[in-house]
Amino acid sequence: MVKEIRAQAKVQEALIDQENIAMQGLIYTGAFMTGLYEQGSSIVSGVGDFLEWTGDSIFDLGAACWRILEYLARGDIEALRHECEQILESADNTFDAIADGFKTLVMIAQDEEARALLASFPYDYFEAHSSVEKVRLVGKLALEVLLALVTFGAGAIVSAVSKSRYFVKATQAIQKLTEAIKLKRLNHTHIGNTEQQHTDRIEKVDDDLTPGAKRRRPEPQSLKEAMLRLEVARENLLKYGYVAKYSDDELIALANSGSVINERFHVRFMESSYLEYQGKPGMLGAPFQGESGFGAKYWSTTFDQLENADSDPEIISKVLGLDYNPKNDYSLVIIDTQQAHALADTKSIVPTYENLNKFAREELSEKFTPEQLNTLLNPEFQNKYNELYTEALNSGVMEAEWDTEGALKYFSNLKLNQSEFELLEKRLEMQASIGNNQHFLGNGLTKNLLEGTEYGAVETFNFERKLINLEQFGDSLDITPVIKPLNLGM
Repeated sequence: MVKEIRAQAKVQEALIDQENIAMQGLIYTGAFMTGLYEQGSSIVSGVGDFLEWTGDSIFDLGAACWRILEYLARGDIEALRHECEQILESADNTFDAIADGFKTLVMIAQDEEARALLASFPYDYFEAHSSVEKVRLVGKLALEVLLALVTFGAGAIVSAVSKSRYFVKATQAIQKLTEAIKLKRLNHTHIGNTEQQHTDRIEKVDDDLTPGAKRRRPEPQSLKEAMLRLEVARENLLKYGYVAKYSDDELIALANSGSVINERFHVRFMESSYLEYQGKPGMLGAPFQGESGFGAKYWSTTFDQLENADSDPEIISKVLGLDYNPKNDYSLVIIDTQQAHALADTKSIVPTYENLNKFAREELSEKFTPEQLNTLLNPEFQNKYNELYTEALNSGVMEAEWDTEGALKYFSNLKLNQSEFELLEKRLEMQASIGNNQHFLGNGLTKNLLEGTEYGAVETFNFERKLINLEQFGDSLDITPVIKPLNLGM
């Protein structure tokens, strides 16, 4: 196939050399525009038909394909699996051809010579073209070629590669190659009357995909992309309702790793009243005086954690373990932490008992003694606090969930000794200061108030050591002043 293209390219290059510079420019421009058109039409009528893409899907299939080639070249089967499952997830329906194609990729990835050959083929095929054809093919070749080959033609509905007279031979060669590798798995040598396995026998590898599994998508590359993805999420919410992206076990692992604080895009969900502060632009949270600075403190999570909840205030509230008040307006702020954290000198932690204890020792040593922190920040005391606070909330003494003074009044009427009452008083002071409410779990996760999983999201606690208002953050934030509920009855 490469030889065939090289022969055609030689003729085309000879013809282009006969044109003047201006005409060559027009030819290259025309080739580029044709390439863009063909790339779009291919996704719609070719690969689009093959995978039945959703109209709103913004999964970068071309980039995924180049990653697949990279993973194939180094034999990384789990990375191949992840990419193929991402492709399946971006389609309306799973398709057997992709699953079969993955099995082929797994087979080839286990044979060093074979995987090197296939991984380099799209590059060789591309380089064999004339300069004009290279311009036209940029951006679509790898996807077309790889899907065409590993699915033995199923993905080559309008692919240029399928028009090669050697295409059938190429797919047949890959079929034979996979059969040979299968035989290699079973390869053995006879010695006399005994049977001895070769030491290079290929072990069986799990080559099944998990269609429909919600995998972690790549981070958005910009605030604009993040907002576009929320629009897609809203359509999915309307169609299917809320579907948790992660299981409880996966959330626990993410919280334990602490890696979420390093993700670029975080989300701050708050009442819209925070958009103003003393008649001026508001802040990301309430003012907080710590020992290392003065600024806003706020709880947030990452874009990845909340993406499936879209921008529905009721669902977000419940995923974050917050009581939803339909009478209030809520805002959603997407934060580009690469810029925002530098501007505000932000200190972020995953708020486990241990991490919050350490933070309070460093920033609030005048308010809480180490002994008090050890008592207040542990599961046993938190369970008791949750029980009593919930009683106070249901008693009618409190105006709303935020009314810690009403809770204190309720506690004062209980039959508590002085030590118990003082500890509860301190815990209320901590909630007012830091924000760890009665639903605080101490493991870095929110309590999910929706049916399904126990946990909602991995959360972060943030302290801005410089006083920065929302206007001063500039283009490091994207603010939706009032997010509209979908009224899904969840």
